[in-house]
Amino acid sequence: ILQWINTLNPIDTELPVVVDRVRGYAYFVDDQGILKQLNLANGETENVAEGNLPVMVTFTVNANGILFLYREDPDEIVRYNPLRGIGPTTVQVDESLNLGTAFVPADMTFVGNTLLMFDDMAGEGDVVVGLDTDFNIRGQFGSLASDPEEPDVREFLGPIRFLDSNTLNAFIADASNEIDASRIVRFRGATGLDWTTYGEFGSGVGEFDFMDVEPPT
Repeated sequence: ILQWINTLNPIDTELPVVVDRVRGYAYFVDDQGILKQLNLANGETENVAEGNLPVMVTFTVNANGILFLYREDPDEIVRYNPLRGIGPTTVQVDESLNLGTAFVPADMTFVGNTLLMFDDMAGEGDVVVGLDTDFNIRGQFGSLASDPEEPDVREFLGPIRFLDSNTLNAFIADASNEIDASRIVRFRGATGLDWTTYGEFGSGVGEFDFMDVEPPT
């Protein structure tokens, strides 16, 4: 999909390409910073919300085709329905969600109806926060490992990005260049339950190097 889009529009490779598989659309940001919608059936593209959506850090789409975006200035999450033209609706991460100015979502995805976000520089706060689609907190958990050599359950080495998600679980690329460690972390929704890790640093079978990971395609 990424190669196909790039032949139609030069894209901003620092941001993800997200796909609404149910309705057959892909969303991406072009090299001019404009959020676009690609019809996967005919290859036609158009601007989303006529360019009224904010410059963003990351974004995702849920099973109902609704976009959720995060931007740093101001510090807010934006909800927008591109197919119905409803929105945008915004919520302040610090003032409305009370997550504090230290929480800055680096990536987001959906697990079922829960919007998951993680902060890769969480410090003393929770690494992962889950919201429902009306911006109510469903759960928050996780911390950065104090000892990356022996991380505990619900301790991250350094989350890079969401690799995938489904109706139950999220999968995160997790790595530390401090000790050359790379692994996949799987957990359930916004609870962190069923925490499982897989892999180690390297280039062989079951080995990963997530420190130079490219944006999702």
